Amino acid sequence: DTEKAKELLDQAGFDYSQTYTLAASSADYQNVAAIIQQNLAEIGVNVEIMTGDAATLMSGARDGSIDMSLLQSTTGASPTYL
Repeated sequence: DTEKAKELLDQAGFDYSQTYTLAASSADYQNVAAIIQQNLAEIGVNVEIMTGDAATLMSGARDGSIDMSLLQSTTGASPTYL
């Protein structure tokens, strides 16, 4: 429901002028990221997809320079990645 989504974002004072980053570490994740980007564009949210190796993207997710991520890691269970 795009209208309800817009209404909730407006109520929350969402900043539509910002572009959010979405990291995707594999071809499959890049396909999913493109769908997410398209869906968010429908409600006025700008998303830039970042690609690269998982280690670099994971570092960006950890330090906050990447807003959202679709990553696969084999580092084991850790609350840092939840």
